[in-house]
Amino acid sequence: MMCVSLSREFWQKIFITLNTLFVIFNIILLILGIITQNTLSKYTTILNTPISAIIPTILFTGCFGLIAALIGYIGLWKPMNSIALMHIISLCIVTLIEIGIATTSAVMYDQFYTTTHSALLDTVKFYYEKPQYEMEMDHLQSEFKCCGAESYLDYRKLGLNIPFSCIIGYLVYARGCVHILTDYIQQYTIVFISLCFIFSIIQGVYLIISILMLNRTMDTKNLCT
Repeated sequence: MMCVSLSREFWQKIFITLNTLFVIFNIILLILGIITQNTLSKYTTILNTPISAIIPTILFTGCFGLIAALIGYIGLWKPMNSIALMHIISLCIVTLIEIGIATTSAVMYDQFYTTTHSALLDTVKFYYEKPQYEMEMDHLQSEFKCCGAESYLDYRKLGLNIPFSCIIGYLVYARGCVHILTDYIQQYTIVFISLCFIFSIIQGVYLIISILMLNRTMDTKNLCT
């Protein structure tokens, strides 16, 4: 008599599908993390942003999640309890980190706005005094089509000329860079939070099933010996 579960092929298909979803999710996480990091790194002098500390964690989680999914594939092709256990442990770590990222991102967004607001007001104040401030602020204003911290009036209030990077034709960009930059970060933050929470739930269910299947396999082997 063969000690093989009748639903083994079914569970293999489920595990392959879910691991493929985990791979796609972690690739998306890596791409979004890299895009956000590259954007913020252009303005390291004028910005002092707490959200940037989360980005390396996101990149690490994306890489670690890919490794966890790869271990899962290996476990399907070469069934071993040690590989299955390694897959479960690594996925547990990834899931906990993702929950942490989602929670921290929601809290850090408000800090990002406050810090960015203060930093850009200082940048406007010293715009014509510090060349590095001028260069990065010009790049920020040109790329995001904004002017000043709150608006172009920030320059007027300080008795400064409005920079050419704020001007398009005969018009001046109306919105301040704080609002546009925080809106930009917010869209990525919402995606991070949504994806992390959704996949944390999926991975949680997957982990429960994996643990039950591992216990069942071990019990079956014990009965067969």
